[in-house]
Amino acid sequence: MSTQAYTKDPQPARRSRFARGLAALSTWYRIDAIDRSALQRTFDHQHQRNELSTRIHLALAMLFLAGLAGPTSITEVAGIPLMACALIRLNYSWRTMPYIFRQPTMNLTGLLALWLGLGLVRSHNLHDAIDDIAFLRWAWVIPALWPVMDRKKWLVGALCTGFLIGNMSQLSHALGSALNIDWLTWNRLPNRNSGWWDPVVGGSMLTAALGLHLHAAFNTNTRPKIRILAITGMLVTLLGIFATGTRGAWLAAIALITLVAAASLWSARTSLTGQPKRVLTGCALAAAVIATVWFTAGNTITTRVQETRHELTRAFENNDYSTFTGSRIMMNQWAARAFVQHPVLGVGPGNYKPWVQEQLQSQNIDPSTRSIHDHAHSAYLHLAATVGTPGLIFAGLIVFFGLKRTKPGAGYINAPALALLGLLLAGAFDTIQANAQTSALLMTLLALNQAVQPTSEDG
Repeated sequence: MSTQAYTKDPQPARRSRFARGLAALSTWYRIDAIDRSALQRTFDHQHQRNELSTRIHLALAMLFLAGLAGPTSITEVAGIPLMACALIRLNYSWRTMPYIFRQPTMNLTGLLALWLGLGLVRSHNLHDAIDDIAFLRWAWVIPALWPVMDRKKWLVGALCTGFLIGNMSQLSHALGSALNIDWLTWNRLPNRNSGWWDPVVGGSMLTAALGLHLHAAFNTNTRPKIRILAITGMLVTLLGIFATGTRGAWLAAIALITLVAAASLWSARTSLTGQPKRVLTGCALAAAVIATVWFTAGNTITTRVQETRHELTRAFENNDYSTFTGSRIMMNQWAARAFVQHPVLGVGPGNYKPWVQEQLQSQNIDPSTRSIHDHAHSAYLHLAATVGTPGLIFAGLIVFFGLKRTKPGAGYINAPALALLGLLLAGAFDTIQANAQTSALLMTLLALNQAVQPTSEDG
């Protein structure tokens, strides 16, 4: 009989613990594993403990959302009270917080931040690199808004109100220009009225604002009073977009309306059969929108279209890229070349302009003779050029989960998702992550479109 001592091999146990830990981690990040009733109880609990502090948090969140549509200084300052309140209220809201860190938007934003942070190592200029990834500083909005996400109707209302106030700044400029009252106007080029926004930034911001109203305006199940409000908001916003003179925003707005209208017609195809009155009403509304836009902004549209044709001719026939349109085309082309040459890592955050200058020098072209911008005038091309394929994948997944938060219903239920879609469409012509206002709005709309949310008044 063998006297060999039998000892337990610890390796299987270690593997078992590792496997159990990995399984627990995967379950933690599975959206379908989130107990929605438990999530709802955490929100109800904070109301029961201290309703007054919850209302203060909501009021400061609404103030921040309204301030997003203000001048840059207002946008920056409006977030401070919200941030402070969110930290102070952790004593009451901490039970809700684990659920935001199980959301794909929050986790993917963290991965994108990590990838961009690693890209800083390759930067020629740390200051420029930090500017390139500065949009991530608005990620704090996601956890800060989370404890009041069960009051989303109020949050969306505050966002709409802020944009309406921004439209008032455009009205102020129009009246000041017509009556020669300088203090009512903003420093803008002729035929461009973007109020207190920069024209390009204003165009992108207002394209997102247009998305807030479209679902309620096109959905026939929306309550009549709400639908009238939505149609009015849509018309005012559309006029504001065309008044900015920003051609990229025009195209993005037209694309957004086309997509939402097509989706609405498809979903209502059975109910519209045999109801010509609804079809005629829709056609009349479309005709009224076109007529109103042309009557109020026709001169701006005509002027900008003629400028575009002239600048495109100079770019493609005369190889002259010194115009506004020509320089944007050139920046797009350089970004595409940077991605082709560096598809995995990109050229690095903050390195886009230096890389273009190096390429010109390699061709014996003096960079000072070219108009070289800090970004590619396209959110997607700039991201591809600077952070490569992994950065694009992370950003694409963030957008996917952000837009996934759409569901059947009437009213403003899908307003944040369509606003996000509008901003992303504008991003094809504007580097929305490079500006404080558009990047703040981007993160806020992502915050309002989490995969799993508590029950709110709007469903």
